[in-house]
Amino acid sequence: MEDFKIFEQLEKCKDYDIALMTTFNFDINFFERSILNILYNNNIKKVSVFSDSKELNKSITEVTHTSIGKKYMINPIEIKGAFHPKLILLLGQNKAKLFITSANLTVNGYYINNEIFNIFEYNANNLEGLKVINNAIAFFLELNELSYKQDESLFDEIRRLVYFNKSMQNNEIYLLNNLNESILSQLKEIIKKPQRIEIAVPYYDNNLSALDSIHKEYADVPVTLYLQNKKCKFNKEKSKLKSYIKEIKVFEGFNDRESTSFYHGKVYRFITEKESYIIYGSANCTESALIKTFRDNGNIECDILEKGKKEEFDYFFDNFKISEKNEWTCDLIKYNLENKNNFYFKYGILDVELKLYFGYIEEKQKLKIIYNNKELKYVCQNNMLE
Repeated sequence: MEDFKIFEQLEKCKDYDIALMTTFNFDINFFERSILNILYNNNIKKVSVFSDSKELNKSITEVTHTSIGKKYMINPIEIKGAFHPKLILLLGQNKAKLFITSANLTVNGYYINNEIFNIFEYNANNLEGLKVINNAIAFFLELNELSYKQDESLFDEIRRLVYFNKSMQNNEIYLLNNLNESILSQLKEIIKKPQRIEIAVPYYDNNLSALDSIHKEYADVPVTLYLQNKKCKFNKEKSKLKSYIKEIKVFEGFNDRESTSFYHGKVYRFITEKESYIIYGSANCTESALIKTFRDNGNIECDILEKGKKEEFDYFFDNFKISEKNEWTCDLIKYNLENKNNFYFKYGILDVELKLYFGYIEEKQKLKIIYNNKELKYVCQNNMLE
């Protein structure tokens, strides 16, 4: 496994016109100072970011100045669960490049955490990447339908890309999302009769229900877990009751570097008699990520599934520096209480007119919106004030 930085790879990306991105956490200052500048330096000036609306509401309160709506568009995705995929899709007239990663658009994601990412390309010399690229475009088109379509002209341009109307089979690589079908149900359609399963993710739901569901689909298949000491979210006591967990390998750091920073990668391997499958991207081992779709209040996730030779993906797991200590600690996921405020907001640019949208949870009479001591007029429609 090679040690690369995503921003270093982005600096090499020339001759693309459009950048589409997704993130859960969104550090606006970091993105505009670092990533957006890299894109603009490479003359990529059509930039659209999709972000979890709840996290965006938090981040927008932490900045005083922003280029949102001026140099790039932000598209809040509002669902009951978490909007959790981490993709970067660069599109040109005759080529495209997809980054799939575990990193959010934050300082921690790009500089501090230990993250996993991979790159897939389509161009005249690399036609095999077309299927994954077009799957990624289709995913963003669906996200645009779930958002407020604030950048519709850009997506009209994307729909007209010549290669989006081409098709190519590639049964070794799949781009999975759970907009319409759970990640696990898609895995069971592709992966048959694994002999063992290995999982290296930082977050497990507190009841280990996602692990139970994996076990239910692949009965009697032993599971090995890789957990980072002191930094993973895992129910240690409940795991002792799970007979299918054959081994827990606790790691402190990594063999190829001194870093002991938080491991934020999400990797699953299913090993069959003659081959193996590796799954990586955004999905943790939680019910919301693996078992549900956003339509039944789960997250929105996106992962790559690759098929290879039996030992082909060893490097994903060999780099963990396994601890020899008998004692190790972990924590449970702490769920934040839902926002009790009777408002949330989104925003967007439509031509030169700035529109503000406010949503309310409980209807109130005689609502007033005051900006700079001036009362604003609004129209109420579908629980939204415009």
